[in-house]
Amino acid sequence: MLHKIQRIGCTGNTKVKIARRGKRFKTTLLFGFLLLLQLKTQIYRISIILTKREGIDLCVYGLEEDQRKMKDRKEERRRLFLCKKKKTEQKKKEEGEKNVNESMSNDLENGKRE
Repeated sequence: MLHKIQRIGCTGNTKVKIARRGKRFKTTLLFGFLLLLQLKTQIYRISIILTKREGIDLCVYGLEEDQRKMKDRKEERRRLFLCKKKKTEQKKKEEGEKNVNESMSNDLENGKRE
């Protein structure tokens, strides 16, 4: 029944073709196979795709994919945090310069009045 198991790219996804067109497909075999896979590897998502030519494809997404996504999210959050931090520092600088300029202009005005 299982005629092809292949690795796809470097993502760690395993694509399993379960039945060709014209062959009968038994769900009990599928779920038994999934349980075996889950015992051996850490699966976090399974998608079953019906295709016209090949029959049924089963995509199993493993831990490598999950770790990569988590790392990407972590980097994105860090980048946003640093960007926000730069903006607040820049605002503080501008406000400080504004205050210095105002105090200098006030001193000049006070000097003219005297």
